[in-house]
Amino acid sequence: MDQPTQRIIYKNTSIEFLDNFYRGDVNRAVDTARQLLSNTNADAFAVADSWAQGEGFDDDEVQAFGNTWLAGADAFDGHDVDGVLRVAYREALDLAYAPRRDAPSRDAKLVETFWLTGFGDLFEIHVHDGDDRVTMFMILPSDRGYGSKRASTPSYVVREGDLELRQTSGAPGPEGT
Repeated sequence: MDQPTQRIIYKNTSIEFLDNFYRGDVNRAVDTARQLLSNTNADAFAVADSWAQGEGFDDDEVQAFGNTWLAGADAFDGHDVDGVLRVAYREALDLAYAPRRDAPSRDAKLVETFWLTGFGDLFEIHVHDGDDRVTMFMILPSDRGYGSKRASTPSYVVREGDLELRQTSGAPGPEGT
């Protein structure tokens, strides 16, 4: 009997860095990101590389992004990762900017990203426009038995049939995993 796909919702260190970028000066962050994405001819790697240089993000992580996500490796081969990333982030940033467009004295909304695996075979990004943040749920067309072991923010799950809090990502949490 085949094992059921394990669904994981998590962040890795790169997403934590990106989330922290938006948690700093949110108006500057949203303006910077919107400016970088305004060039519709720039591919996702060029946008990520420009952002990383300006924000002190690890060059090796940017190269890994290009090699894994954009160079047709692993589960992302055959998926329009570049197009989906650019359009989804551009739209999410427009939603995040909306409060300032309506009333310039207001702050932009935070932008937060989660990765989800085991939910399907397509690469897609769902964007939720909440009251205080825009949340992006990035559906990755891959299966993993865990989230990220290096992430500083842990993720947990309680599953039907188990009814125990189980850590799926991040540094050791309450259950010591």
